[in-house]
Amino acid sequence: MILHRLMLQDFRGVTREEVEIPTQGVLVVEGPNESGKTSLMDALEMLLEHKASSGRADIKATKPVGRDVPVVVEAEFTIDDLRLCYRKEFVKGKQTSLHFPGSAREALSGDDAHNYVRDLLESKVDRSLWRALRIAQDEPIGQVNAAEGMDSLRRALDAAAGGEDPTGDDSLIAQVTEERNRYLTAQKGGPTGDLARSEARLAEARELLTRAKAEHAELDAAVDAHAQQAAVHRSHSEAQSALETEVTRLEAAAVVVSERRQVASDADTRVDRAAAEHDAALRMVRDRGDLVSEVERERDRTKAARKAVEAAADRLGPAQERADGARESLEAAEAALTRARASLDRARLTQESEHRRREYQRLDTLIDTVEGIGDELSAVDARLTEVAIPDDAVERIRSADESLREAVVRSTASAPTVEVAGSGQLVVAGESREADPAWTERIVDDTVFEIGDISLTVSPAGDTDAVRREETSARRRLETVLREIGVADRAEVEERARLVDSLRGQVEALRRRRTDLLAGRPSMTSAPAGTLCGTSSPMPTRRRRTVGRKTTPDRK
Repeated sequence: MILHRLMLQDFRGVTREEVEIPTQGVLVVEGPNESGKTSLMDALEMLLEHKASSGRADIKATKPVGRDVPVVVEAEFTIDDLRLCYRKEFVKGKQTSLHFPGSAREALSGDDAHNYVRDLLESKVDRSLWRALRIAQDEPIGQVNAAEGMDSLRRALDAAAGGEDPTGDDSLIAQVTEERNRYLTAQKGGPTGDLARSEARLAEARELLTRAKAEHAELDAAVDAHAQQAAVHRSHSEAQSALETEVTRLEAAAVVVSERRQVASDADTRVDRAAAEHDAALRMVRDRGDLVSEVERERDRTKAARKAVEAAADRLGPAQERADGARESLEAAEAALTRARASLDRARLTQESEHRRREYQRLDTLIDTVEGIGDELSAVDARLTEVAIPDDAVERIRSADESLREAVVRSTASAPTVEVAGSGQLVVAGESREADPAWTERIVDDTVFEIGDISLTVSPAGDTDAVRREETSARRRLETVLREIGVADRAEVEERARLVDSLRGQVEALRRRRTDLLAGRPSMTSAPAGTLCGTSSPMPTRRRRTVGRKTTPDRK
């Protein structure tokens, strides 16, 4: 264990005392009797051995007389490269705290802190040797079983406390001097021997550690950057895969549309031929039926005429003439009916052809629209890929920019302001200036003002350099983030973020529109004839039903 600092407050007769332990050499605490030298070691022992809540009589005895205040003991020491700041308040308050300076460890308090230090001391410190090396000035030497030389140590302590050394034995000083010369030079106190070699190895090890930490930090940064780029690559790959799948589906749909166009064309030809044959057959059937009916009526009329002829032979001639006239009228009516039917068939064929033409135009428009949406979607995706930025880019740049602004404000606030007014010349940092007109300047470095034979030096506050370094560090951090993302400033990255959001909205809108077109919404499928690509009912079937609805169902 290496002790760095020990502080006592309201401990016996000591109001407050703090001792800093140097890292090299031998520390001798010197003072008159009853000045508190022994209290230092007693306080350290009480800090390490007893809980703050202890009610021992010797602990209560450390309370200053006539004052109701806590007895405070605080020590800072290192055990196995772990630095600890340990504090306890005895008698009143009874609090315990443990901090780890220079470490990210969480602070402890109460019994947790006490138990942690006790366990650390038990495992890392030879407690028996620690107790044996303590020599109280007012106690007999027999209290410890130590090697020879303790007598001279006691006499030296007595002499340092104001007494006299009756023997003149300075063997302790000689031993201390000899031990010091093993590690430090006699004149300047610089390291030598094992200490110098150890410090050289320590410096080399620290340099290697620093380089290793820097390389490790660079490696971590590279790993993080690779992970970000990999995530972006995966996102782009997934988007590209989805687009390729969509393009493949659209190409397959286009092939299906083309095939169905050919099938529809062939079917239309067969339908037209079958409809013509059907209409001709129907006409022949109707004509035959009319002829058969007419023949029957003629037969009846013939029979009647024969009877009439037999009854009135003198009227046979005129009746025959009327029969011939009626037959001619019938033939003329049948010819007109045939012409009217032919006109009706031509009109029907024209109407069906026009309807099919409009349906083909609608399908062509749909295909052109889907292809246009695909082209526009590709263009938007390409633009989105071009301006894409990491998801956390805006937040990172905003954070770095805010840090820089705060650092600039602190840097501006930390620099003193000098205002010069009057007339005449003065020299500022070796440069001559006129005091008129008045001017004001912030001082960031030591600046010398010379007015005649008078020289005035203005120095900035002690923390100005630290604040300026903080500003420089914040500026470099912002430049690094801007360079990594590939933008010029915060406004550009925010503009690109807004553009990315807008492009993503366009992509989503285009995809929804294309999905609506290909899914066949009601507004697109309400046409009486034909179907959209992707439906199960073929176009010829619906056209056949249209023809049948106008002809065959009427006959039934």
